[in-house]
Amino acid sequence: MQKEKAKSLHLATAATLGAGVLWGTSCLFVRRMSGFGMTSSMQTAFKMLLTGAFYWILILLTDRSKLRIKLKDIWMFILAGFISMAVFTWLHYYVLIHGQASVTTALIYTSPIFVMLLSAIFFKEKITTIKVIAVLLAVSGCALTAGVLSETYRTPLLIAAGSILAGFAYSTYSIFAKLATRTYNSLTMTAYSFLFAAIFTVPFGHMPQALHLMKLHPQLILLVLGKSIITSAAPYFLYTWGISRIEAGRAAVSAVMEPLVTCTLGILVFQEPANAAKITGILLILISVIIVNLRKA
Repeated sequence: MQKEKAKSLHLATAATLGAGVLWGTSCLFVRRMSGFGMTSSMQTAFKMLLTGAFYWILILLTDRSKLRIKLKDIWMFILAGFISMAVFTWLHYYVLIHGQASVTTALIYTSPIFVMLLSAIFFKEKITTIKVIAVLLAVSGCALTAGVLSETYRTPLLIAAGSILAGFAYSTYSIFAKLATRTYNSLTMTAYSFLFAAIFTVPFGHMPQALHLMKLHPQLILLVLGKSIITSAAPYFLYTWGISRIEAGRAAVSAVMEPLVTCTLGILVFQEPANAAKITGILLILISVIIVNLRKA
């Protein structure tokens, strides 16, 4: 029994780590699509529409009973769709397009702090010493990795504020998912969240203009589909499945793999400098992920 519980914990942790890795590849798609003229609103609308369709088709083909929800619980899915997905994604794409990828991603990853505080308020999760240390290491690592302490670069106030606000919006998904998965399957949570996110974003996604761009640049079709699956459908499923099996605070800190991946891609793809501070930051992020998952002695 104890071995099965430990195995389940390891799988859940691996799922949240995998989600972070896949989310970290977003910058590749967002920057490329922006180069073809697709705005953050367009990209957000397509993400919600296509990823939502993927989950609904999956459930309809496998187990339609997962679509049954009680009206009194619908508020969780509406708020998750609006705040955790629509608002977060729009802000995330906006700051990725208009700011430095590593810097904005690092600021977004103030989210473990919000998750830890919100979890303490709503779920009475203890703010243990190990959690505090892990969060401090993760945030410090993000700051060093992004170079936000460097005198040679200052993040514009609008980009910084947007990134931190995106971090807060992102943190709320852990809370709504934790609440919803007490009663519903993780697929139910994800499908309905994307449904409401699509309802909120598609009307503002300038779809006719976006479709015209896709007609002019057919490669956009592959980029849109790839981004919807690789950076959205797969990681949201992994993260929601993982968060239902481990503490929200632990899952959020584990998912800081995203800035690590973004930083690595920045160095390899966008030719960003790999200085001592950035390497130190990467190591701190890795350490935070490791220690938060250490078993108690």
